[in-house]
Amino acid sequence: DRDFSPARGRSSIPQASQTATSAVDLACREVGDAAAVGLPRRWAEAVMDAAVPPIDRLSDELDTAVRRTGVQQRSSWWWPVVGVLQWLLLLATVVGLLWLVALADIDRRTSRLPTVLLWPGLVAVGVSCCVRPSIALAAVAAAGPYLVGWLAGLCGGGDVKLALVLGGMLADPASALLMVLAAQVLGLLTRRGRQRWPHGPPMIASGATLFVAGSG
Repeated sequence: DRDFSPARGRSSIPQASQTATSAVDLACREVGDAAAVGLPRRWAEAVMDAAVPPIDRLSDELDTAVRRTGVQQRSSWWWPVVGVLQWLLLLATVVGLLWLVALADIDRRTSRLPTVLLWPGLVAVGVSCCVRPSIALAAVAAAGPYLVGWLAGLCGGGDVKLALVLGGMLADPASALLMVLAAQVLGLLTRRGRQRWPHGPPMIASGATLFVAGSG
């Protein structure tokens, strides 16, 4: 028995405090009083004696009952599956983080976001939209302003696709719009006198920050 300590001869149940002992004694007396109503005096006393045993004996009897109760240790078949899924989720998170860092670095150096590198995120968002409609709304909310910017010649098509992915990752239209605003502010602060700047790094930084804040 895992709960039994051979050295002490008792289970691992901690000793009851004085407050707990008093509460149990009071509850037992109330039960005895209720059960003894209307009984002859001698019977009523016998009922009270049975209802309120010595606290040491009560503790020993409870401890014995616990030790005699067999606890069958069985591992469910789905526990290993859950463990594998947790590791896969961790791996996907790490890979996704490295992917975003690589995209930010490429855009910083070349001011381009190759579509071929964005396809994994686009596919993931597209599949997720079928399960959770709010992902589609968030993706459109994030991509909309960049689509207008692309039509006006202020950003590239890769920025529109990246906004679509990051908005879907946030899965909340309000957070997606906040990401767009934060990315523009961050871009203006770091443009270093340039008229145009790579939108990928500030967008990724803002999206990742909001994602972590939302997850916490």
